Amino acid sequence: MTTRRGGAMLVGVLWALSARVVPLAAQDEPPAAPAAAESSPSGPLAITPEPPQQSEPSEAAESANPAVPGSAAEIGAFEHELEVVTDGSLSTRAVEMPAYWALLGLVKDIPAEELEKSAREVSFHDLMTTPAKFRGELVTVELTVRRVVSYDLPEGNPLGLSKVYEVWGWPTTNEGWLYVAVLTELPERMPSEKDVEIYVRLTGRFFKLQGYQPGGAEPNARPLRAPLILGKLRLVQRPAPPSKAAEWYFGLQLLLVGLMAIGAVRLLILLRVRLARQSRTERFTLADRGAGEAHESPQRDTETDGGAFDWIDEVPKQP
Repeated sequence: MTTRRGGAMLVGVLWALSARVVPLAAQDEPPAAPAAAESSPSGPLAITPEPPQQSEPSEAAESANPAVPGSAAEIGAFEHELEVVTDGSLSTRAVEMPAYWALLGLVKDIPAEELEKSAREVSFHDLMTTPAKFRGELVTVELTVRRVVSYDLPEGNPLGLSKVYEVWGWPTTNEGWLYVAVLTELPERMPSEKDVEIYVRLTGRFFKLQGYQPGGAEPNARPLRAPLILGKLRLVQRPAPPSKAAEWYFGLQLLLVGLMAIGAVRLLILLRVRLARQSRTERFTLADRGAGEAHESPQRDTETDGGAFDWIDEVPKQP
């Protein structure tokens, strides 16, 4: 029941996001450096690069070799590009784009199944608390996808892509914390433009904590954060719901525990009542015994005194 209520609440969050997540690309972040270098590009999650004449593809992105997924050499090839990536912003800065394209290039030509062999299982807590530790790493997580959006890319991008897909969802085992992924392709039969409920295994390169504003947020509200992973999806089976037998057994356990607790409380009350009655009876007995002794004492004294003078009658009289 709790899971269903939590799911209903999060559906509301996703509807709020649909009003809209797309404007994330349109929300320019205040420049942290000269405006020419830090202006937010437009596109999905603000990841579309600037025109080629303004921002040339990085050397690391061109030379990335996806043949060995997850190797340290791949990350080391563009370590400098990763150092400038920051977390929590509503858009991706131009200076972060070389790292973005390099990471996406490492996974775009590798099947999801192959990526999973070298990927590292991570939790939401891991990525949220230590994003720098996992930046660029090949990670994997199971998600319940709730929203899919596709975006056309301008010509001349470093990877020669015409379209990317943006996917939002939360872990299948812990509804409530959103992930976002950018993909170069979708699995077969997976819709590309609608709110959905699809169970997948997401594997890819962790890029950053993407800031986002749900619909209806105040203008100055602090952005929420979602781990942004650039990778591939693989459809998985829906987690099996709890069986009715398991639910019945769990209910029986709760009933037995409740009855035992009630019995223990009743037993404790009976013991306390019995001890109280016993203590009261003992007090009354002692009080009655003391009163009887006090009443009998004068009579014994009188008899004793009278008996002491009986010898006078027995003394012979003098002549």
